[in-house]
Amino acid sequence: MGDDTVVFLSSEMSFDGKTVKGAPYSAQAISESIQTLADGNRIVHKSTASVYRDGEGRTRRDQTLRAIGPYASAGDP
Repeated sequence: MGDDTVVFLSSEMSFDGKTVKGAPYSAQAISESIQTLADGNRIVHKSTASVYRDGEGRTRRDQTLRAIGPYASAGDP
């Protein structure tokens, strides 16, 4: 991929491809990656998202992206 490529990731929140009805929930999803440099310093990237499912099995994920490829947000994302 080149420097100007944007990749969109998607995930379906289902079990065996079936819709789960009657079991609503909400949750916080946290992803973290840690890169340790040769000099011992660490770079930590942390991302959080809110995940929801309603009683009909419809799902939603709310996540703030600080940057998409070379495009970064200005100020508070």
